[in-house]
Amino acid sequence: SNDSMKVFAEDCELTPYNIWMSLDFFSFSHFAGYILKAMLVRHAGLLWFLSVMWEFTELTFMHLLPNFAECWWDMLILDVLICNGLGIHVGLYIAERLEMNRYHWESIKDIRTAGGKIRRMMLQFTPESWKKTELSTASPLLRIAAILMLVVLFQLSDLNFFIFKHIFHIPSSHRMLMIHHFCLIWTCAPAVRQYYMYITDRNRKRIGTHFWFFVANCLTEALLNFRFGKDMLAELNTTYFVLWLALQVFLSVAIVVTLVKFSTNSSKARRASGTYRRTLQYASKDS
Repeated sequence: SNDSMKVFAEDCELTPYNIWMSLDFFSFSHFAGYILKAMLVRHAGLLWFLSVMWEFTELTFMHLLPNFAECWWDMLILDVLICNGLGIHVGLYIAERLEMNRYHWESIKDIRTAGGKIRRMMLQFTPESWKKTELSTASPLLRIAAILMLVVLFQLSDLNFFIFKHIFHIPSSHRMLMIHHFCLIWTCAPAVRQYYMYITDRNRKRIGTHFWFFVANCLTEALLNFRFGKDMLAELNTTYFVLWLALQVFLSVAIVVTLVKFSTNSSKARRASGTYRRTLQYASKDS
């Protein structure tokens, strides 16, 4: 049976029974998936952003994929708050217990000139051996481009999976999908690390091969979906798609501004707290 044809928005009355009946394999997949994403991305703000953006992606493509149609409480309460939210914080807790370094995606390096910024953004899409660049301190333009690219890649990877499953009528329990997930996680872990190091470490001049392998994999899957599902994709609502892209850019700007502001305020608070403690220490010594 093809569970990609399953419809979840049949009875949207908010009752304990309906909520209980909505807890299924997909709920566990949300939870487990965000544990793994949390261990890869290691930033709560960016993970919540990815979670919310995926719900907008489901709304955009639900006229093509029936199982993307969900009740409002299924999307907001079960998916975002409970399954994804718990997965995010369990994953971050595991990462902390394993003494993994937290990632600070708001601290992204930059080029000195405006022309250099544009050239640098374009070089994000080229292999590491083509060109080296000189880097400097921190720019909102590059932060937005870097985070937008990460968000789009994650969503493209997930979207490829659901479209592929729908086109070829593959049930979620099929072992080929399990192998696909395992291989994706195996390649994604070093790819995210290489991407993070590249955009935050001013001494690192090139992105590693794992990242480009992950990009190539996403694009190859997208091309296969287009090749074998072009009749289905021809029904894509262009207006919805353009609005979805615009929303990606707008919210990427918003999340960068929010993360930078939060990071700046946190740094100021830590410095003020440190100064206050040192003052108390000096005062106690003098007395």
